[in-house]
Amino acid sequence: MELSMEKTKITDVRKGFDFLGYRVAQEKLRSTGRRVGMLFIPKNKSQLLRDKVKAKVRGTPTGFTLVDLIGDLNPVIIGWRNYYRYASRAWRSSPERSLYWRLRSWLGKKHSTASRRKLRRVYNESGGKSSGWRLGERSSPGLLMPTAALSASGLRIPNGWNATPSSVKTLD
Repeated sequence: MELSMEKTKITDVRKGFDFLGYRVAQEKLRSTGRRVGMLFIPKNKSQLLRDKVKAKVRGTPTGFTLVDLIGDLNPVIIGWRNYYRYASRAWRSSPERSLYWRLRSWLGKKHSTASRRKLRRVYNESGGKSSGWRLGERSSPGLLMPTAALSASGLRIPNGWNATPSSVKTLD
């Protein structure tokens, strides 16, 4: 492997750098005061996701059902969530709030004569932002991205080298 001198940049890790879509930076842990390397989601990547969602929602005619719209959004959201699952403090850049308001706005255009109370009663279980959307008679809490999956990433990432001996498979 050879390094390209045009692309290689030496930087102080405390200032941080972008690598493969992550922001890598060194920060102090509150508990120990020790400096550790952390992965963050860059702000521009969160904005790109919001722009993709906005384009998809705006491009979806109101004649479609909410199931169809969420079905179109899920591959984008799930892919983003899976890529950034190891980021520290991922809940800070979670698109859940903007996604909720984007879908709520689309439903308001779809049912322009319905009141907000009626829309909440028909489509949303409890009126809260994280309760999940109700589609007809069945509930769909798993269709949209839960923030719990992003916020519980932790510092130890299993990779085969740091696996526990009981979880390592051997050839017998």
